[in-house]
Amino acid sequence: MSPVKSRSEHQIRITGEAMDSGTLVQIIMGLELIGLYVLWRLGLWRRLKDLLDATFTRVANGRTGTSKRIAQSMVRVADYLELTRGTRLSPATFWLGYAIVGTFVVELLSMGGGDDWWRIAFSLELLLVVIAAMFAILVGNSLYNGAAQKAMARQLPDALGIMGDEISAGHAPEAAVQRVAMQFSKPINQEFENALLKMVSSGGLIPIDEALAEIAQNPIYQSDALDQAALTISVVRPMGGDLGKLLNDLSRLLRKRESTDREIRTLLAPGRQAAWTLVLIIGGLQLGLLLFPLSSTLLLGTFIGRFVVIIAIILISLSIFTINQINSKAV
Repeated sequence: MSPVKSRSEHQIRITGEAMDSGTLVQIIMGLELIGLYVLWRLGLWRRLKDLLDATFTRVANGRTGTSKRIAQSMVRVADYLELTRGTRLSPATFWLGYAIVGTFVVELLSMGGGDDWWRIAFSLELLLVVIAAMFAILVGNSLYNGAAQKAMARQLPDALGIMGDEISAGHAPEAAVQRVAMQFSKPINQEFENALLKMVSSGGLIPIDEALAEIAQNPIYQSDALDQAALTISVVRPMGGDLGKLLNDLSRLLRKRESTDREIRTLLAPGRQAAWTLVLIIGGLQLGLLLFPLSSTLLLGTFIGRFVVIIAIILISLSIFTINQINSKAV
């Protein structure tokens, strides 16, 4: 048998195995789509979603431990997307969608892998799980806190204004807190719901100023504005002053402060853009020198060249830090 014929038969055999694995993956994907359709038609999908949401909530509010931290991280992923993107996804909807879409992507990538397609699919599934875990921990513990702080600062002026209008109309402070909890979205509605629950369940022992002060001391928010509101209520309420008017004045003050912050960020935007453009040009030139054969040999192949590269990286890092400080609104 000639080498050419043997090579052709080998290629045909490999192609046939790839086609067989591709057909098998297509059949599996078809069965999965049929199963998802049946779940949707029978109403089992909604039941599964509600069950997972209830499980997430129960574990996240349960005993302190690893399972509670994991559940809180998974819940906060959906909360983070709601705070930043305006989505209304529940935690179960997000993670089920992630699992389904990720599984289909893995199956598509494993098509044509021959007899090893299932090993490829298994490896990609493990990678999918690792990415989900890292994403949940990252978003749940850091990015969510920043998004919650921004959302609280954005919603607080309107919330204090509504509370001022309610109290000026003669309603009780509990009614003002309840209206904020019903009218606003996360995170301020959750915090005010908890405050209202404490005020009502204590039978009046926990006044509104203490409930708001507890929210302001939350390490996630550390809201000075909410602390000022709590202090205003604690001073004015026993003296019988016009609490509604003071809350409205504080709301207008916070709106002016937010407007000033936006103006400062707008004025600093051209400087940040020009500075980062300069940093990217310098970084691009350095990368080009490292990739160019002649210069890379001199820079990476000698002691002096490596020393120059390290000094350049340090100087670029210091330049980026300095640029951020110069263009910071806190300066």
